[in-house]
Parts: sequence; structure tokens; C-alpha cells
Amino acid sequence: MENERLINRKNKEKARGLLKSYYGIQEQPKVKKVPRNPSDINSLAFDSNQYIKKVKKEYNMKALLRENNKLSSETKQLDSEMKGLIYDNYRKFINANDSIQNMRKEIDNIDTEMNNLFDKVKNITKTSSEINNSLETSREKIHKLNSINLLLKKLQFILELPARLSHCIDQNPPQYSQAVFYYSKTEKLLKKYKDISGFSKIDEECQEIMKEISKKIKINDTAKPMKESSVNVGLLIGLHFPPIQIYKEYSSYALIRLKEILDENQIKESTDESNEEQLKKINTLNEKFLNELNIFIVSYTNYFLEKDKKALSNVLYYANLNDEERMEANKKLKDVVNELCNRYLSIINRSIQTSQKVK
Repeated sequence: MENERLINRKNKEKARGLLKSYYGIQEQPKVKKVPRNPSDINSLAFDSNQYIKKVKKEYNMKALLRENNKLSSETKQLDSEMKGLIYDNYRKFINANDSIQNMRKEIDNIDTEMNNLFDKVKNITKTSSEINNSLETSREKIHKLNSINLLLKKLQFILELPARLSHCIDQNPPQYSQAVFYYSKTEKLLKKYKDISGFSKIDEECQEIMKEISKKIKINDTAKPMKESSVNVGLLIGLHFPPIQIYKEYSSYALIRLKEILDENQIKESTDESNEEQLKKINTLNEKFLNELNIFIVSYTNYFLEKDKKALSNVLYYANLNDEERMEANKKLKDVVNELCNRYLSIINRSIQTSQKVK
């Protein structure tokens, strides 16, 4: 039985320890009990009657006088220390009171300044509101005048448009791109007000000039570089030429133009040339053919195949093709590129075979 009690006690203590550890409860250290001594003058349990009885029994007259002098001296010292503490605390109290009074005065001054500031802000707000109300009419007038000024500038630009277009044609070389840009920016406005006599005449003049310009914009001149033809494609799109006709004509031009470059830089099967000379010809072919082919593919894609028009930040004009038309345009591009690349690779292959014979 005794063993079972011990085991149960240990188990309970162990469980209590685990719970305290889990909840983070720390055991407080046990305070040792100090025995109470009624005759100890420095103890809380001091009893003056018992102390006197003890002193009478244990001390003689000299010892009593000596103890009396000691107690008197300690009493005076404690009294002096008490007075010092009272004086220091009183001085601190006076200082604290002075600080509180100063803070109160400063707070009163801050309140006064805040009230003055609030009054000034109210006056400023009132004045600002009065000025704003007085300028409201002027602001509306300025806005109307600004709108009228912008409209007059547009009208002036439209009135000067035929002269601007003619000036673009008369430049050397002619500035067809600038002319198409001018016309495309004002075309909608001209169509909108074409019923007005003055606008209808300007529209007719501009159309005649743009017809003349469109006849001079060519994309099938194989003597012109690919970059110039790609710019002309964009101009024709900006002039609303049929996009299907344009991409067919552009792809045909590119096929002929790039075939001519391949034929002009054909590497002959001759053993008279060294490998360095043949390598130089290949570099020339790459520079001419690949650069022109890259211009064609990029411009063709931007004009006819790109769906995300926001991505065309540097393209002013692009064709609005539906999905079926876009698929046909893409097929046309693939056919042209495949034919050109096969021809190009055939030339490179022949060049490699020739260089091996030279070795």
C-alpha cells in the first residue's frame, strides 16, 4: 500500500510538472522563513517591553548607558536622514509643481496660437472660395476660347492642306510619307463636313493630289531596295488600297527581288578561286540576302499578320484582315520564304562542295 501511494504521488508530480512545462508556468523559489525575534530592534516582530526586560537582565549600568547613547545617536541620525529625505522630496515636489505650471502656460499659449491659426485658415479658405467663384466665369470663357482656338487651328490646317500636299510632292525627293500622314489625319474630318461647300472643294482637291501620289507609289519596282518598298506598302494601306491585293503584290515583288540577289551573288563551281575568296562571296551574299529577307518578313508581319495592334507602336498603318484573310496572307508568306530559303541553302551547299574540291 505504501509503495502504491508513493508511485501515485510521483505520477501526480510528474503530470503536474508536464502541465506546468506545457503552459510555461515557472515555479517560484521558496522563501526561507526568517525566525521572528521580538528583542531585535531591526525586526518587524520587535517588542519594546520584551527588549527592556532582556536588556535589564543581560546588561549592567555601564552597558545600559552605552546602549542608551547608541540608540540616541542612531535616533538622531535617522531623524536627520528623515529630515533630509523630506527636504529633498519637498524640493522635488516644488520643482514638479513649477514644471506643471510652465507646461500649463505653454499649453495655454499653444491653444491661443492654434485658435489664431484656425481663424487664419478659415479666412484663407473663405478668400480662396471667393476667388474661385469669381474666376469660375473667366475659367469657362478661357476653356471655350481654348476650344475655339484648337478648332481654328484644325480649320487652318484643313484650309492649307492642298498646299501642304502639293509642297510634299514638289520636294526633292518627294515626301510621299508626309503627304499620306497629313491626309490620313484629316480625312475623317473632310468626309464629315464634305456637304459644306468650302470643305467639299478642299476634299476634291486633296483627293486629286492623293490620286496622283498613289500612282507614283510603287511596290513592284525590283530596282528599289526592300526598305523603300516596305514603306510604300504602308502608304498604300494608309490610302485604303485593297490589302489582299497589296500583300500579293508585295510578296511577288519580294520573291523576284530576292531571287535576283541570289542570282547576282551566285557562287560558281570553279576551282580557280581560293577558299577565302569564296568565303568573302558567301559573306556578301548573307549580308545582302538575309538583310533584305528580314526586312520583308518583319514588315509583312506587321502590316498583315499582327493581331495585337497595340504592339505596333512604330507602325502608322496596318491592314484590318479577318481571320480567314490573315491565314491566306500567312500561307503566302510561308510559300515565298520556303522557296527563297531552299534556293539560298542550295547555293550555300554548292559552295561548301566547291571548297572541299579545292582542298
